[in-house]
Amino acid sequence: MTRIGVLGGSFDPPHVGHLAIAEEARLRLSLDRIVFVPAGLQWMKVGRDVASGEDRIQMVRLATASNAAFQVSDLEVTRPGPSYTVDTLTRLRQQEGADTDFTFILGQDAMADLLEWSRPEELIALCTLAVMPRVDAAPLDLEGMERHLPGLRDRVVMLDEAPRLEISSSTLRARLGRGESVRYLVPDAVADYIEERGLYGGVTASRGC
Repeated sequence: MTRIGVLGGSFDPPHVGHLAIAEEARLRLSLDRIVFVPAGLQWMKVGRDVASGEDRIQMVRLATASNAAFQVSDLEVTRPGPSYTVDTLTRLRQQEGADTDFTFILGQDAMADLLEWSRPEELIALCTLAVMPRVDAAPLDLEGMERHLPGLRDRVVMLDEAPRLEISSSTLRARLGRGESVRYLVPDAVADYIEERGLYGGVTASRGC
């Protein structure tokens, strides 16, 4: 059986925190590979993306190029309409085959909102949920969530010992907009791409002296 981790998000831009999360989940959960899925039109974040889907796909490809266990899917970006995780996992299962075990990687803050996601009961039937801790997130009430979503607790793995790199794409966009450096916060190839394309204000100060 192939074990695949799925890491979704806007990746606007992708940063070293995303890479560290993916690698930690791969090693801790003995996953064969990680598929990064940049979001298309996220129904909960309409109007908030800054870079185009094409730019975000390319940045994730550049960010993950050095790790053979990392792959990038353009499934959500090329699919019209809102992106729902349950639909993405259904499509990935069709592509990969029934003999594939999926783990969806998400942050503790996103996990807290799971009951508001589209068709969460179908989602937990499709995958295990690997939850990364967040310093600023409230404790999860899995027992309370279980009452609304029976079977949830058996589908959740808490990665409590994972490194906590508190980097956010929104903070990076703000830094770039102010002309501040993002060196060591994003891979060099991503910083170069941002500068070449003039994204997020077009000033990166990425390389320093």
